[in-house]
Amino acid sequence: MEIRASSKRDKETAKEFSYVVNFRSTSPLSTVIFLGVAFLSTWAISAFILFKLNSAGKAGAFPAVLIIMVMAFVLLLFLYSLLAYFIMPKRQYEFFGYSKDAEISYLFEDDTITEYENSQNGSGNSTINYATLKKVYESDKRLYIYLDKVHVLIIDKSTITGGSVDELRDKLRDAVGKNYVVCKN
Repeated sequence: MEIRASSKRDKETAKEFSYVVNFRSTSPLSTVIFLGVAFLSTWAISAFILFKLNSAGKAGAFPAVLIIMVMAFVLLLFLYSLLAYFIMPKRQYEFFGYSKDAEISYLFEDDTITEYENSQNGSGNSTINYATLKKVYESDKRLYIYLDKVHVLIIDKSTITGGSVDELRDKLRDAVGKNYVVCKN
């Protein structure tokens, strides 16, 4: 079996990759909106509780500190979601470094994947054994095949030839087992 595919490391790819890494199985925009509503609700309820405790003269140090800690935690979650949604895609594109906007082709054979990179800084290829794969994230448009924590092969599913997405998915699932994650966008 020889399946061919390719991908381009452009801004759209960086954006989706960032969302897959940060939000995995949830919708990124829905998560940001949910955490925004949770943030505002928590702060409003906390302010109301603190006001009631204070006006009743029962505002001790423990309840106030506990409520402030919850408010701070929800604020941090919300700020992280904003960072992951707006800033991280731009950072991910810059992280592509020398392979920014590079065309990368892949050949999936029975035991190996061969990667062919063609960028303005040069070209080259490498061969990867399926046994070395760590995990795979699948989005609507792409497959993200992790070789380790940093190195990821990005496959555009619309470019697959010589086989189907299902055949490639089965091969990758066999290689990584339970580390195959289907993500929402």
